[in-house]
Amino acid sequence: KRPKQFLTFGGDRTLLQGTVDRVAAQVPPERTWVVTGAQYAAETAAQLPELPADHIVGEPEGRDTAACVGLGAAIIAKADPDATIAVMPADHVIEPEQEFRRALFAAE
Repeated sequence: KRPKQFLTFGGDRTLLQGTVDRVAAQVPPERTWVVTGAQYAAETAAQLPELPADHIVGEPEGRDTAACVGLGAAIIAKADPDATIAVMPADHVIEPEQEFRRALFAAE
């Protein structure tokens, strides 16, 4: 009854929290954005209290991943036209995390 990003799998942090944790050393909260279904914005804010409230965006209407990424990209481009964007769905377990961070750094 709950989307998997709000569940824990083998730890005490949810998949959503783990996604933010994975990049926290490279991407501080003030540069982290989450786009989610409008009905999940409050739960997202509760799980990620370190993010600015206006960085949690409830989609006005769910249209799948491409539209979600486009909305996020448009919002970020308006705030910072020179931003580098990494899209990270929050419903994956990624290991080893250090290798992921190395790849993210190389991609940047």
